[in-house]
Amino acid sequence: MAAFDAAEVTRAVRKEVARHEQLHDRLSRVVGPVADYQGMSLPELAAYGLKKLGLEMPDDEDDAVVALEYFLHGRANREMGGSASMDAGADDFVSRYLAT
Repeated sequence: MAAFDAAEVTRAVRKEVARHEQLHDRLSRVVGPVADYQGMSLPELAAYGLKKLGLEMPDDEDDAVVALEYFLHGRANREMGGSASMDAGADDFVSRYLAT
């Protein structure tokens, strides 16, 4: 049986909470305020965002989170005048999950 490491669990929870907040912040800049986002899990927030953006939901919830993060990252990069190669990479990654 594995030993319980409270510090490790705390770090993992903090990391997940930070990821949730970042995803919400980026998404709300694009689609507007997300009501009751704090009551949504990270995959639920990603599914909501993909639906709001009119993008297809991947079968796997983790893929949905990654796809939305990359989509929003690519969009922010374009708005800030980022390089086309970074945008293309993000778009290719999203396309693998959304073009099923």
